[in-house]
Amino acid sequence: MFKIQSRLQATYPRLGKTTSALDFTKKGVGFASENLVQAQRVSSDSFVNALKAQVRFASATANEPAFQVPESVRQYEELIQKSIPGFKLDPFQVEAMTHLANGRSVMVAAPTSSGKTKVGEFGIELSLKPQFWATPNTPPERPRLFYTAPRKAISNEKFGDFIQEYGQENVGLMTGDVTIRPNAPVVLMTTEVLRNMLYEEPERLKNVGKVVFDECHFVNDSDRGPVWEECMMHMPSDIQQIHLSATVGNAKQYVDWMNAISTQKTELVFEDKRPVPIEYLFYDPNQDTIGHVFEEQSRKPTKAFFNAFRDIKKGYSPKKLLGAMKRYKDKAQVDLLPAVATAFSKRVCDEHFEEVDLQFMKPLIKPEADSPEKQGLQKLVRDHKQLDPDLVSENPYLIDGLMKGYGVHHAGMTYAERSLVEQGIKKGFLKWAWATDTLGAGINVPMRTAVLTQFRKFNGTAFEDVRPSDVHQILGR
Repeated sequence: MFKIQSRLQATYPRLGKTTSALDFTKKGVGFASENLVQAQRVSSDSFVNALKAQVRFASATANEPAFQVPESVRQYEELIQKSIPGFKLDPFQVEAMTHLANGRSVMVAAPTSSGKTKVGEFGIELSLKPQFWATPNTPPERPRLFYTAPRKAISNEKFGDFIQEYGQENVGLMTGDVTIRPNAPVVLMTTEVLRNMLYEEPERLKNVGKVVFDECHFVNDSDRGPVWEECMMHMPSDIQQIHLSATVGNAKQYVDWMNAISTQKTELVFEDKRPVPIEYLFYDPNQDTIGHVFEEQSRKPTKAFFNAFRDIKKGYSPKKLLGAMKRYKDKAQVDLLPAVATAFSKRVCDEHFEEVDLQFMKPLIKPEADSPEKQGLQKLVRDHKQLDPDLVSENPYLIDGLMKGYGVHHAGMTYAERSLVEQGIKKGFLKWAWATDTLGAGINVPMRTAVLTQFRKFNGTAFEDVRPSDVHQILGR
């Protein structure tokens, strides 16, 4: 099961009507949606409903509020226009930035690719650059900013992006595995690192004025959600918080809770227009063909999808799937590559990646040594050998696969290995990657297709069928 993205159309897949519920526990307030908490059996009907439905950002309004736009927001737009002529901030971005400039916290609930991250970056500008300071020539009392994320992969990606934007000396990283410039003005970190800091070294936040919680819907996660709750509950009230999410299903209640636990006012900014529409396809392993999940006109599920659903759940051959995708490209004139194939098991990812050699799978990039992809990958390997001198000698399968345009990504790999694959995907050198859902949890990579290869996952204690939230996280981004 997979989806493809095309630009410049305005559709947004709905992910089920979620009835939100607050769960008051001894740990604090946990957020959950009733249809996400219950284990759900995956049938063709429920799976289709998960694809057709859209996350409902509760009780939000699309009306633009009347407010005066601060000069710092106008200056930020002009700054971006120097590199992107004609660029205009969207109304929801202007609203969120106005709240930040006026000293309030903000929760931005907006679809993937709509520009939520710009709000967090504006927070960095307010901290780092004199032209955005509230008082001319006087730096903020708390000039530092922490940028938290649920996955190391997201922190690593933002780390590279922010170094290019703000300079190496201004950006640090703390993920547990790696600590680089922890006293920098802007520090990327996982939420667990922030939680430990709040408990064990609270003095390290004395110069921090803003904290960004990227992918803040992880507060719903049954395993890691308490970490997010603890960070928000114990955050000093004079620190502005910037909450960003594309998949939170109860944004209004989320903000109400934030305002209940902190004297720092949090405003909700909502946007429901999706800039990148999604088309859902499926692979029938019996027929070895690719078909559409929905009818083009009626948007009703196709009979072919219903008939093939049971066989789809049994598994697939990567080699056959790629062959079917090639035939689909020739027939429909739509290239489905590059793609990320999500599996919920590190072992499954590794096994499929090893099939590149075992099944003699064809290279997805030009095999010539002087091809741009080959040269780009070779440079990335050389650069990452500085992080891990044994990268090549200990990973012959990884390097061989990369040179054919294939990648693999999961938490069992070293930092250098994951970074190498992430950069290969981001620069367009890799055309196919097997990955656990960590890669699809907010990383900005130029992939055209997301493939769901497994329909059961381990929840920490037992195996269960994928839930609507899993489907949306992987296919609906």
